[in-house]
Amino acid sequence: MKTKSVIAVSAAAFGLLFSPEASAQSAPALSSVQVVGVSSSSVPRTESISRDQLLTRLDHSGPNVVVTVVEYGYGAASSATLNGRRATSITSVPIVSGRTIVGWTYTCTFRSFGAVNNARFVYSNRSRNAPWNTMSDSITIR
Repeated sequence: MKTKSVIAVSAAAFGLLFSPEASAQSAPALSSVQVVGVSSSSVPRTESISRDQLLTRLDHSGPNVVVTVVEYGYGAASSATLNGRRATSITSVPIVSGRTIVGWTYTCTFRSFGAVNNARFVYSNRSRNAPWNTMSDSITIR
């Protein structure tokens, strides 16, 4: 009897170990980075940014600027700057497809920035795995 129960437990463990739900997949390589929104003290409602937009349509001003970036794949070395100054904080929310995280939405906050006036925002990240590419997006904030 002990032999049968050991075989049954071993078979169950083997099945769980190699089931699609339990097997680990490698993280997808970084494939896309895009600035999708900008808000500020003077424009608290987020201005949507299109894929090829180089300049905000609205005039942003005030001490606080928030830029939203969507990234598909997994990065390992993100950087967000506004006129060369690093973000005060960067928070992230996963983008989920089914039960898999396929990317991230990053909120890059700059506090006590002062005058925005044609400030250059640049976000970049390097892929966590092959092909270890670096991707970036930028926008000039009026």
